[in-house]
Amino acid sequence: MQCTRSYINNQNYTGTHSISGCWVEIANTTIQNTATVNVHANKGVALKTGFWAKAGSNVSITAGGSSTLLSTESSILEEQLTQEVSDQKFNFDVYPNPNDGNFTVSLKVADMQPYSVEIFNSSGLLVIRAHCDAKQLTFNRSDLPRGIYYVKVTIGANTATKKVIVK
Repeated sequence: MQCTRSYINNQNYTGTHSISGCWVEIANTTIQNTATVNVHANKGVALKTGFWAKAGSNVSITAGGSSTLLSTESSILEEQLTQEVSDQKFNFDVYPNPNDGNFTVSLKVADMQPYSVEIFNSSGLLVIRAHCDAKQLTFNRSDLPRGIYYVKVTIGANTATKKVIVK
């Protein structure tokens, strides 16, 4: 059976949509505040530069099978991820922690602004990138291999990083 790759690029989703494939890669795509988008991939999902889920949207991303997330991003050094920012203007929680790859990132901010979430494995390889302007972003990634991951949240010039364990 052939594994097909679904490329989603330069889309603006409103309404309800389902995206599926063996591998799914989404770039330069906006999910509007009233949209519901369900993404399912047998092997992996890659959220690339320009993916944006607006506040009020409902996005579900599920990847099954034993393969890891497709990522063509370059690796970064682990110490860069764990460095604390002295003038941090926000905080966030990742729960549950530890988890099975299904977890929520919840921001604690007074003034909500668009932000990015990047998740790196213990080798420093970027495995997930998403942009959002809602206070919570849920990931359904039971295909993530067991291990330690770093969740990096960036709002403007401010960055915070937390460790999360997938068991």
